Amino acid sequence: MALTDVAIRNAAPRERPFKLSDGQGLVLIVNPNGSRWWRLRYYFGGPEKMLALGVYPDVSLKDARNKAEAARAVLRQGRDPSYERQVCQPASKTDHRPAPNIDQGDGLFG
Repeated sequence: MALTDVAIRNAAPRERPFKLSDGQGLVLIVNPNGSRWWRLRYYFGGPEKMLALGVYPDVSLKDARNKAEAARAVLRQGRDPSYERQVCQPASKTDHRPAPNIDQGDGLFG
């Protein structure tokens, strides 16, 4: 049965995290602290994987469904949506590795 916005808002936190399923792998994980995380469960190359889609209410039910459908479209093309996200994201602001000094031969080819 598909989730509704009312059911999501009324989901009271429990002692342990629990999942509310929307179908086709889309789940909302309700944590003991009350936070609610959208996840897409899928299989690619064997084991089950989970793709983070955002935090409710920042990502609405409709937005989560749209993101899940986009990820399923990537799966239908034979690609892993988690890997695609990692490749397409810009470098992290917290990446503190020094840039190679090409003038001193620290680059790709030494």
